[in-house]
Amino acid sequence: MIFANAQEKRKFLRVKFTNTVSFHNLNELDFGGCSGCDLSEGGIRLNVFQFFPVETELSLQIEFSKDNVLHCTGRVKWVEVIPIAERFRIGVKFESIDSPIDFKNELQHMLKDGKSSDYPANPSTGSEW
Repeated sequence: MIFANAQEKRKFLRVKFTNTVSFHNLNELDFGGCSGCDLSEGGIRLNVFQFFPVETELSLQIEFSKDNVLHCTGRVKWVEVIPIAERFRIGVKFESIDSPIDFKNELQHMLKDGKSSDYPANPSTGSEW
């Protein structure tokens, strides 16, 4: 569900990003994969099948292409239940990125290709990340 009056607090321009993302919950022996929704310099929005509480620390492998995978860590900042689908949408704020210059270059390339996203930061709270 999307709330039309959510206040936008986004710090970074987001790009649509539906590629594969692998994750490891650093608090547990929990590994998995999911698809992205959108991406920015500050974080990523993911569609996941399992619940992650806010502040869960994740190790992420974000696949731009088969030969271009970004390794980073981040923290869950918000969780949204996707009705009927039995899954969740989460916002993860990046805490560390292995190669930040390459990552910024990849994002700039995606923005030039017109893949910007007009999703709100978090439909229910508008939280920034």
